[in-house]
Amino acid sequence: MGRIICRIKRVNYLIRKVDVNNMCLAIPGLICEIVSKKRVMVDITGVRREADTSLLEEPLEVGDYVLVHTGFIISKLDPEQAKEDLKLWDEILSS
Repeated sequence: MGRIICRIKRVNYLIRKVDVNNMCLAIPGLICEIVSKKRVMVDITGVRREADTSLLEEPLEVGDYVLVHTGFIISKLDPEQAKEDLKLWDEILSS
């Protein structure tokens, strides 16, 4: 039971980072390839998918961490925060 509560607290930590008025599930990923001006390949927990960059004005590069929601990149992440978030996602998905 304590293990479940611990995992719930970690999920709540990830959810608190999202504005509840604009809530969505976004997954952190690492850009591993630039496909075109508006498309990149993102590695999300070992799965590579194309994502659309048209919602962002800032340029993206290989090695940038981003938040992906329904195939669209919605923000660029600080690398240290992204690594921490990915570690939490790994723990959640492995349970």
